[in-house]
Amino acid sequence: MAGLGPVDHDLYLAAQSGLRDLLTTGGLKGFRLFGDKAYLGFYDLIIHPIVAAVRGSLQAKWNTHTSKYRIEVEHNIGNLYMNCAALQNDMRIETQVPEDWFQAGVLVHNIHTCVYHGNQTAIRFGCAPPFLVGFGGYMSP
Repeated sequence: MAGLGPVDHDLYLAAQSGLRDLLTTGGLKGFRLFGDKAYLGFYDLIIHPIVAAVRGSLQAKWNTHTSKYRIEVEHNIGNLYMNCAALQNDMRIETQVPEDWFQAGVLVHNIHTCVYHGNQTAIRFGCAPPFLVGFGGYMSP
């Protein structure tokens, strides 16, 4: 994948992941996701900025409003890399992180979020983290 730009890279990963099928016929049917303009090829399946919005228009206001949410999600992805030492050296787009490492990093990051009662993204979206389930029942953080 060397030489691909961010837009090509995102679309490539989305195509390889089967995201379109998940959103049209799979477990995410009926849901819409937020994404950046790299996902224009997913039509109405991913809510993305409006390209060439005129300054001051309703479309430009939409782009400003939704960009705040996309930024929060990007911050959470950055926090994932910062909290997982194994992923820290692999933040460059041209480096591929093994899928198992990334999944383990997500698990550790989610546990960290539960133990510390949330994170910046959870607070922004008003989502309380779930309790961890331990051997003797629920573990209260």
